[in-house]
Amino acid sequence: MSNIGHNNPPDPISEAIALWRAIEEAQNWLDGEPIQNGRAS
Repeated sequence: MSNIGHNNPPDPISEAIALWRAIEEAQNWLDGEPIQNGRAS
């Protein structure tokens, strides 16, 4: 439940940036490269 007075829509720029970051992260996972965990082999 929202607080009284919280009737502001989400910022469209923030929403667009969040979507772009989600797409970028998905591309990183789906690029076919092995996952790098930072440990030396």
